[in-house]
Amino acid sequence: MHHSSLYHHVPGGTVDLFIEVMEQIFARDQAGRNAIIAAQDADLRRQPYTVAD
Repeated sequence: MHHSSLYHHVPGGTVDLFIEVMEQIFARDQAGRNAIIAAQDADLRRQPYTVAD
């Protein structure tokens, strides 16, 4: 990918590109945590340990 085409998709520059990437990473990580929690039992005391493992 060329530098110019990268900024075509994120015209705000480096800062907006960084924010966009971080938002996507956080969303992916949150989806993963939600899936782990949904697969476990309803014990709220156990859920933080499940996500940390």
